[in-house]
Amino acid sequence: MYAEQILTTAARYISRSITDILFSRIKAPSVPEQEIQRKSEKLQICLNNHLSKAVKWSEGVQFFIMPSPKNVDNDTLPLSFSSIPRKFCGAGSVPEVYDESFLVNSVSNFLVLGPPGSGKTTTLKRLLRKSLFEELTPEHNSYRAPLLIRLREFNSSFESPHPLLMRIAREIGLDCELKKAGEAKRFVGIKNKVIRFVAYCENEPIEELIPRLLHEMRYILYLDGLDEVTSEIREEIEDDIACINSLANSCKLVLTCRSGEYKRPHAHMSAVEVCDLSDSEIYDIAGKWLNSDLNSTLLP
Repeated sequence: MYAEQILTTAARYISRSITDILFSRIKAPSVPEQEIQRKSEKLQICLNNHLSKAVKWSEGVQFFIMPSPKNVDNDTLPLSFSSIPRKFCGAGSVPEVYDESFLVNSVSNFLVLGPPGSGKTTTLKRLLRKSLFEELTPEHNSYRAPLLIRLREFNSSFESPHPLLMRIAREIGLDCELKKAGEAKRFVGIKNKVIRFVAYCENEPIEELIPRLLHEMRYILYLDGLDEVTSEIREEIEDDIACINSLANSCKLVLTCRSGEYKRPHAHMSAVEVCDLSDSEIYDIAGKWLNSDLNSTLLP
């Protein structure tokens, strides 16, 4: 019940704030009150659905061989992160070590690297839950709304421009449309594919409106699994990330990617890498995950 109240309050606050931003920019002398109310109600429903799905996703961790999921709050550990990824750590380098709270509380945006199974996605789940339930409250000037995008869900056949910005807009509940581009506005995407449409959101170019909303709302944007994006649209996804980083200065962004798939530097982002577990951390996680029979056999 407490979680539902938090989500409802958050969705109500965010929807009203976004509605104020949208309609304050309409050049018409007046907008019918029922139109503003309709938009606010639609946004609240979509945002509540998005936050509910994000919380459900963040509750558990389950791998293929596990019969049931483990609880993120009770059965996982906060990890540590090296300020210099291994591939860039030369002889004599002494990287700083950050805890997970630093990833949210710092003013920097972070690209979290690590090998498969190192805890990147689990860390994102822990941070999302911390954003909603532990540290922040929906108050003016202090609340930062979390927004989760799972990059593995993108379809490789998606041919619209700005696929990430389009997904963000639809998760929030904004109206999007594609318009035929004039000859001068056509642009070449990856593999020299000509995109014949431009994307609009609430009658504005989407590459202008979405970064502005993320900036003014001070969103915390969690992007999970850049390495899981298919090669057909990865360049467009990374271009949208660069657009957000360049224009949404007040938006906090945390992106995860496997270390071996980190192939393009991202401006305005600090790359960190998951540290190896210490002996004590291995002992703690084994105690949480192994059953009692195995515990008595394997653990002192």
